[in-house]
Amino acid sequence: MRELGVAVGPIAVGPMREPLWPGGVVGSITHCGSFWAATVARRSHIRGLGVDAAVNRPLEPHVRELIVSSDEEAAWAERSSADAAWDVVLFSAKEAVFKAWWPARRQWLEFTDVAIALDDTTGNFAACISLAAGETQTISGHFTTCRGLVLTTAVMR
Repeated sequence: MRELGVAVGPIAVGPMREPLWPGGVVGSITHCGSFWAATVARRSHIRGLGVDAAVNRPLEPHVRELIVSSDEEAAWAERSSADAAWDVVLFSAKEAVFKAWWPARRQWLEFTDVAIALDDTTGNFAACISLAAGETQTISGHFTTCRGLVLTTAVMR
């Protein structure tokens, strides 16, 4: 925040446990075990920003069923790889999308409201959010694995 020219101080917490950033700032915070990260940007450049970290190991089947919203996602969730637990990549991407979405729109999203299209060659993803009356919104993101974690970011322009 200092690099953005914003006074640094404690970040308050909102009713949905979201960080309440100073005026003109968007951002996101995540933690997983001993890993912590935060990112911020100027609201004039980015409408929403989300970051998430999750342990890179397969989800329990009942959790996987809650997050999958398409046949394409189901295929990813069942996929096996030495590099990534793909169901966790989907979960983490959807978490990052929600963190970018909520402060900007103040609309609740279910996991099944968000369809993720992954590109495992670039680490990019596109999230298509289905809303009432056929409205959709696309949010772009990126994922990577590192030190036993899946790390994702989502940007709402």
